[in-house]
Amino acid sequence: MKILLVTNHVAGNDGWSRYAMNLRDALVARGHTVIVETPPKPLTFLTRPWRSYFLSRKLKRIMRDAACDVLHIAVEPYALAVFFLPKAIVEKTILTVHGNYGIRPFRLRMTRWIMQRVFSRIPRFITVSIYTKKAVIKELQRLGKTTLAQRFDSHATVIHNGIPLPLRERRTLEPHTKKHILHVGGVKPAKGVGEAIEACALYKKTYGTPFHLTIIGAFWRDHYVQGLELLIHEKNLKDCVSFRGQISDAELVEEYRKADLLLVPSVTVDTTFEGFGLVYLEANAFGIPAIGPHISGAAEAIKDGVSGYQIDVFRPEMIAMRLHWILDEGKIKAEDCRKWAEEHSMKNVAEEVERLYSASC
Repeated sequence: MKILLVTNHVAGNDGWSRYAMNLRDALVARGHTVIVETPPKPLTFLTRPWRSYFLSRKLKRIMRDAACDVLHIAVEPYALAVFFLPKAIVEKTILTVHGNYGIRPFRLRMTRWIMQRVFSRIPRFITVSIYTKKAVIKELQRLGKTTLAQRFDSHATVIHNGIPLPLRERRTLEPHTKKHILHVGGVKPAKGVGEAIEACALYKKTYGTPFHLTIIGAFWRDHYVQGLELLIHEKNLKDCVSFRGQISDAELVEEYRKADLLLVPSVTVDTTFEGFGLVYLEANAFGIPAIGPHISGAAEAIKDGVSGYQIDVFRPEMIAMRLHWILDEGKIKAEDCRKWAEEHSMKNVAEEVERLYSASC
């Protein structure tokens, strides 16, 4: 089968591209041909939706010249191009809806109308969590588009994100060293960086175990980051917290290998939420327990009490206690984390996606 996969890029350093990269590699391993098309930055399509017309012309040409069997759009804003595609190509189209940007085009005046028509045309959708699927349905119902909401419900298949295997081994550390806590994701309010710092401060005050929180992800020294720096100073955590910024995959692997815990208490609001949370599974693949929110798609990525804990991100005392359970009492076992990660292998994901492709041909 020949698939045209449309994504922002395949560097793997953000959620969209990590999904596309993993899926491409898994499909190629299964004998498929995958052509990757990377249009300009996706958010520019929301502010300049006319760009989708020119994208549609390019996609039409590639589908024709390469004789592709499937058009898989893996980044939601690029789906605007479907409005301009001929029916013969639309019938071969699949859209993956991850999270926030499955909702936001319906909130923007410039894209609301066209996105409604796009969703009425696309025959098959993938949502990466039950939560994401329900969020899209709720948004369409909010707009009074009950029929469209029902159509999406019946045309969308939930396929959780997966990770490449085999599993990784952690590095053997010297006993009685500091506990290593990771936060992996963009340094922004939605990722709950401030909530993680607050919880770590309470953990230090209550339990006294030496630790270091390493925050990994792109950031700019804006008001939010300045506020985090002030919080670190106020909580006397200067020697306990560090920002590493965006790092390479090899460097991230090394951080995982020495980590004891992943803490990403992402915040859920109306149009901002974790669609799934691949990072929790990536940590589990190393045998590392994860702590994340009890709502949003992250609740489907964390098996509570087995691969980590689901928490209320606005209750630092609850998070601190879960830190204690993992770091001091060892209540989450590495082998259980790995087993949970194995249940979400990219091989399994590719098999499910492949079945949808077959229905499109």
